[in-house]
Amino acid sequence: MLKTNREIAKETRENNHLSDKQKQLVLGALLGDGGMFVKENGKRGVQLCHGDDQIEYLEWKKEILGNFLVQKSPSGYCGGYGKFGNNYRTITHQDFTDIYGMLYRKLAGKSKKFVTRRYLNNINDFGLMVWFMDDGGVAKDKDIRIATNGFSLSENKSIQKWLWQRYGIETNISFNSSNKTYFLRFNVLNSKKLMRLFEKYIRFLPDCILYKFRFHFNLNDYTLNSYASTDIRTRMLKI
Repeated sequence: MLKTNREIAKETRENNHLSDKQKQLVLGALLGDGGMFVKENGKRGVQLCHGDDQIEYLEWKKEILGNFLVQKSPSGYCGGYGKFGNNYRTITHQDFTDIYGMLYRKLAGKSKKFVTRRYLNNINDFGLMVWFMDDGGVAKDKDIRIATNGFSLSENKSIQKWLWQRYGIETNISFNSSNKTYFLRFNVLNSKKLMRLFEKYIRFLPDCILYKFRFHFNLNDYTLNSYASTDIRTRMLKI
């Protein structure tokens, strides 16, 4: 007899913890498009939301989370992200509650993300890539940018310092005068360094997200070269 979603969730809570890959997915997504919710028992869960053009990417996340996400199909509403989206919610679990304690602070009675060095030190290459796929992109000048606009200047400086000390990657903090926020920029050389961290994963990513990596690098020089995203897997397999 097939188990119900309630039974699967109960069994997962009692007998399972997040694998390293699952944890990294959550850590990276929470810095990007992900959020958290709370149930009456105080336990936390994770909400993942993407638009129709990234539904394959959302399903990729669902597959990695396994039994931590028992919802069969996404709902059409994303709390905090607007009406038009695709939303999955995980089960609640103590592991998510522990992550909440590392990232969120109470401000005026509301929970708000606040990036600390403790949180960043838990992130590895895979978690960083998820963050980039959620909130990063490549500008026309081939510089990579990550939309850290939701974080304060001090938080951006913490992220900047962590990237340098952890990976030897330099960034610039840019100011968006229109909304008075800050975001991270990587010059061409440091964009290349960032891409190198991700190359071992790219062949396993869904097609809809490959445009994020369209500026791949030539291993023989320090320039990024523009390839069509559909060619990336073929080229990666030859490296």
